[in-house]
Amino acid sequence: MAWYGDGRFDNNYGRLHWVVIHPDFRGQGLGRQLIIFTMYQLSCQYSKAYLTTQTTSFQAIKIYLDLGFRPSISNSEDETAWNILRDRLNHPALF
Repeated sequence: MAWYGDGRFDNNYGRLHWVVIHPDFRGQGLGRQLIIFTMYQLSCQYSKAYLTTQTTSFQAIKIYLDLGFRPSISNSEDETAWNILRDRLNHPALF
């Protein structure tokens, strides 16, 4: 799903939210394709997008990073969480 931003950013941002694939169909690349399609739809109205996620959603975070999303670190808790994710995911976007 996607919708208007919630005021965290300016009006140029749409929000990617509630990405879910039924457990029977996970691991087939459907999540990545769903995000790509949703981002295309968002691009018709917005020049930028953001999302929020849980730090335990390792597979989803890897997809988000692969697709160009980058962390927004605004406090020490964020920094600690992203340091853990950097070590866990070893993703080049986090180095």
